[in-house]
Amino acid sequence: MHNVVDFEGAVMRTADAAPPTEGRAVSATVKHLFVLLQGSYGSLFLSKFATGVTDAKGRDLGIRSTMKVWDAALSKFPAATIEAAAKKLTQEHTEFPPNLPQFTAICEALTPRKT
Repeated sequence: MHNVVDFEGAVMRTADAAPPTEGRAVSATVKHLFVLLQGSYGSLFLSKFATGVTDAKGRDLGIRSTMKVWDAALSKFPAATIEAAAKKLTQEHTEFPPNLPQFTAICEALTPRKT
């Protein structure tokens, strides 16, 4: 599973298959963010979070967990802010994929200040 098409399918299946006891489903925005990050950074992104431990359907549990954590942390931002932050990644993180605190910092920087 080292190409974008395979990864996108796996991401979508993974996010949609979370049992109700594990909380709400991962948002479409975070699903698309993960596809973009894997497409932009290739195996650097995938290997950063993949554990190699898969469920019965072949989905990596590390990726599933990471998506849920990112979704919870990013839920305070509107989709437009997350999308703008994803576009800004190519300028600020050209060689390596960001971790969650780095991505959150970009989202915060793009969030209009309340006065």
